[in-house]
Amino acid sequence: MTVTELTNKLILYKAPYKIFLKIRKGSYGTNMSKQTDTTMAHIYLMIKKFESFGLVSTRRFGRTRYISLTVKGKEVQDLLKKIVEVKYLK
Repeated sequence: MTVTELTNKLILYKAPYKIFLKIRKGSYGTNMSKQTDTTMAHIYLMIKKFESFGLVSTRRFGRTRYISLTVKGKEVQDLLKKIVEVKYLK
């Protein structure tokens, strides 16, 4: 995946951006849905896309699907947070 593809599919839209920044170790769909004011269907659609980019990994325990950032995902999340900090510090 190129930087342009990642930018176009992740950063340019508000909901995927908010969802991605809320991912923490042990996050799960219901919790993220409430935090981002997004439907569960949209959360899992975005998680599936993030997985295809190699940014997150998921694992199931019973009916709950837990979401964690990969090393690559953590690097991208840290960069996005820095971009937001720079944007709002000016």
